[in-house]
This record gives sequence, C-alpha cells and structure tokens, in this order.
Amino acid sequence: MSQQVADHSFEEWQQARSVLARFDNNLHDLRKYGFSFITGLLTADTLLGQQAANANITIPNYVKLAVFIVTLGLVCTLKLLDMHYSRFENAASMRAKILEKRLNLDLGGTISFFYDHGALWRFVQYVYLMFIGLTALLALSVLWPDIPDVIGLAIASILAAIVVNEIHKWKGKLHTEDWSVDKKIAYAGEPIRITWTNLNTDTAIKIPANSLAWIIRGTGKDEEKLCGESPILARDIILKGELDSYDWLWYADVPPGLYRLMIDPLPEPKERAVIQILKPAK
Repeated sequence: MSQQVADHSFEEWQQARSVLARFDNNLHDLRKYGFSFITGLLTADTLLGQQAANANITIPNYVKLAVFIVTLGLVCTLKLLDMHYSRFENAASMRAKILEKRLNLDLGGTISFFYDHGALWRFVQYVYLMFIGLTALLALSVLWPDIPDVIGLAIASILAAIVVNEIHKWKGKLHTEDWSVDKKIAYAGEPIRITWTNLNTDTAIKIPANSLAWIIRGTGKDEEKLCGESPILARDIILKGELDSYDWLWYADVPPGLYRLMIDPLPEPKERAVIQILKPAK
C-alpha cells in the first residue's frame, strides 16, 4: 500500500494569515497611538505657550524651535517603526500568496491586487507628510517673525520629509526569488514538487538554457554525492512578474536519509532546503 506524508501547506497558509493579521493589528495600534501622542504633544506645546504668555513669562524661541524639531523627529521615528512592522507583514503576505498558488486559493492575491490597484499605500505616506507639514505650519505661526528660527524650522521640516520618504522607499537587501518544496519529509519514491518563484514586482529573472536549475546532494559523508538534478533546460525559463513561478517534480528514489536542495550548481551551489526521506513501511 502506497504511503504519503501529509501536506501541511494549508496549515502553514493559515499560520501565515494569522501572523499577517497580528502584525496588521500591531501596525494599526502603532499608527493610532503614535499619531494621537504627536497630536497631543503639539496641542500641549501650543497651550503651554499661551499660558506662558498670559503669565508674562517669555519662553525663548530657540526652546520652542527645539520642541518642534523633536516633534518632527518623533514623526520620523514613528515612520521607522511603521516600516519595521510592515516588513514582517510583507513577508507573511508574500509567503501566504506563494502557498495560495500551491493550494489553488486567491485570497491574498485578490487583496493585494485591489490594494496595489488603488495605490492605497500612498494614503499612509501622505498622512506622515501631512503631519510634517502641519507641524511646520504650527511652528511657523509660533516662531514668526524670527527669521533665523524660521529658516531653521524650514530646514528641519525638509529634512524630516526627506527622511520619511527615504524610509518609505528603502527596501534593504531583499531576496529576489524564492525556492521551496511542498514536502520536507517524504517517503522514498514519493514525488516532491520544487517551486521557483519571482519575488520582484518589476524585474524579470531567468535561468538560461543548457543549464541545471537545481541539484540534490546527500549530507554527512555523502555531501558531495549527486542524488538528483533538474533536466537540462532546452530554453530559457523567464519569470517576468511578481509571484510568477515554475515547478519541477523530483521523485525521491533514494535511500532514506537527509538530502539538500542546491540551486545555482555553477559556479557554487547554494543550499535552499533540507529534505528527509523515510523508508516506506511494509
């Protein structure tokens, strides 16, 4: 009787959606409380200035300027934390969409399509830039007509807007492709699907013709032993858009043990997954 190890892709997809929802809630709370705190700080600064004026206490303009510069710095810090949570959210979303292609689902893909189609991400960026602009206008009404402080305010506001914009555009060192297998534990002779996925939004990736896409090697004393390989490509494989993918099947007709999926066989293979092959029960 044939045996197959259970495919846990659906459970992993559920976990990815759960992680995505958790980070989405964290991001919502960060923005809600962060913007509320900054708004309260600006209101307190304004009221403090009015009370000082009513009590005939003079607060130097450089102190007021410093307070507004700190507020601009807090907006930049909030944007940095926002990006921190967004990166985790993007990673969970990307993994969920990769799994959806395997499971014939399309929830994440549909959500992403309408989100990107409506350019909804721009509204969040506009909120940060509006906070910087409104802080600058409030500071201008307080500091005017002290020209040196106004110039300092203008410089600080422009720098804050540039920092927020650069944080938004910064992607860091991200992977441009994903290699995965549908099962990391399988019985000998069982087919294992190897999937190559493009993670770029606007850049194509390819594996040229007449080359190997991947190889399978053993571990331990058999680490250099070739245990499987992709067919020699008769043509270029090109993945043009985000989440375009290509699949191979490897029939694990090997003795029980641990095996490594290696990509880019030339010039130096890179490990992408470890697969455990079990001996079928009689």
